[in-house]
Amino acid sequence: MEKKDLTIRKRKKTNIFIRLFLNQMTPTILLVLIQIAVFVLFLINIFENFYSYYLLNLAISIILIATILKRDTDQSYKIAWIVIVSILPIFGSLLYLWVRIMPAAHSISKKLVRRMQETSSYMKQDETVQEEIRQNYFEYAGVVNYLHNYGPFPTYRNQAATYYPLGDDVYPDMIKALEGAKKFIFLEYFIIAPGIMWNSIVTILKQKVQEGVEVRLLYDGLNSLTTIPRNYYKKIRATGIQCRVFSPLSSTLSPYQNSRDHRKMMIIDGQIGFIGGINLADEYINQLNRFGHWKDTALRFRGEAVNSLTISFLSMWHIYDKVPMIVEPYLHNPNDFQIAAKNESATGFITPYADAPEDGEERGERLFLDQISDAKHYVHIYTPYLVMNEALKKAITAAQKRGVEVVIIMPHHPDKKIPFWVARTYYAALIKIGIKIYEYTPGFMHGKLVISDDKIINIGSINFDFRSLYLNYENGALIFDAEIAKKAEQDYQQTMAKSELITLKRCRKFPWFERLIGFIMSFFDPLF
Repeated sequence: MEKKDLTIRKRKKTNIFIRLFLNQMTPTILLVLIQIAVFVLFLINIFENFYSYYLLNLAISIILIATILKRDTDQSYKIAWIVIVSILPIFGSLLYLWVRIMPAAHSISKKLVRRMQETSSYMKQDETVQEEIRQNYFEYAGVVNYLHNYGPFPTYRNQAATYYPLGDDVYPDMIKALEGAKKFIFLEYFIIAPGIMWNSIVTILKQKVQEGVEVRLLYDGLNSLTTIPRNYYKKIRATGIQCRVFSPLSSTLSPYQNSRDHRKMMIIDGQIGFIGGINLADEYINQLNRFGHWKDTALRFRGEAVNSLTISFLSMWHIYDKVPMIVEPYLHNPNDFQIAAKNESATGFITPYADAPEDGEERGERLFLDQISDAKHYVHIYTPYLVMNEALKKAITAAQKRGVEVVIIMPHHPDKKIPFWVARTYYAALIKIGIKIYEYTPGFMHGKLVISDDKIINIGSINFDFRSLYLNYENGALIFDAEIAKKAEQDYQQTMAKSELITLKRCRKFPWFERLIGFIMSFFDPLF
């Protein structure tokens, strides 16, 4: 594959700023204008209506703060909302009502939960697998039980799995698997963008449609602001590919647009599944240089565990449909021919899972907390963002204090500056207790990976930030396999050798304005 000599290539964005204003900023701007209008009216009538204005603000603040405190959610969320409601009562109250209270904010998750419940009969846990987990991975037996009881996401044994340290590595195997499809191809991705990677995949998908293979594509509606035209799905449908857009953006104000489909999965014939941090765009395979070298992670697995991935996809695909889902034709058939991959391991256990906002379970956070808390020797983390709540901060600090080596590798060249500056506000406190923080100096770290004790890895689409843990739809997998864990750890050590160890002295040299903005925004980052 010929690599393009590019530094930064700007994608076509027709009227992007107008569309961004209409879709994302309108609610906030309107609420700010309402707050300003109320404040101006107060200034005009400052002497005449001072007490009325004061009592109104006080009453609004008390009611909303009481409502916030009663909600069963993370403390950092509560603090952020209380701060904004206290400072700007009108604006904060209306924003809270719009984002957190309106029914539309929760309706999609409820529909997804109902769809998953429809398929529970296909997600039974093999009790012999549970017993083997108790015998071989005793400290994680509770995690396996939790995922099945509150998913349901069963654990499977002896599933062939391959770990990929780069998008460049997984891309050829994705192409090979797509070319070998005989029955169906399901794709669900947060980002798709024209270029070498996506164009080659579309070419194969079109050919497969001509061969009679069923092809479905589901992508997030945010793409219409950044990478593709708003009506791109029509172009895709015209080729015979079934295509749907999750939460398409529109000028109609709706709080459900705050939650995005951040999941990444490729399913071929119910036999092969791909997950990880890889989207379908050139930067993910280092054919487009946006922030230096793009470091990512991915996992390929085949076998019965692909059923969990298939059911997760179909549940999201049919989220708005009124008719029952048809699942059985798409489930794993052990008699079908399967394409093996290099460096496969089939000796451990795998638990594919998904997470959703407002579904009653903060699954991604729970898995991070359990893995960190159960570690005995080390916890090594890849993450592009580090905006942690109190529970995660306490978990990693407690692990370090009891003698577990905790290392975090972050990007050195960020894709979003403010979240990066917020992340850096955590560095000093973590470094002081012995946690090692590195920044990937060759470029951007986009991998989402937690490795512990050469035993278990957690890989998928979930970042260490509030958006991934509480607002977005996500997916991943727990792998209980020493061979896979050691391969991931080998990659981690090689990446660490290329990265800069951040010291307290280095923290003090961060630009003052970055530290100031990061400190201020750290109070509000949980909201967004």
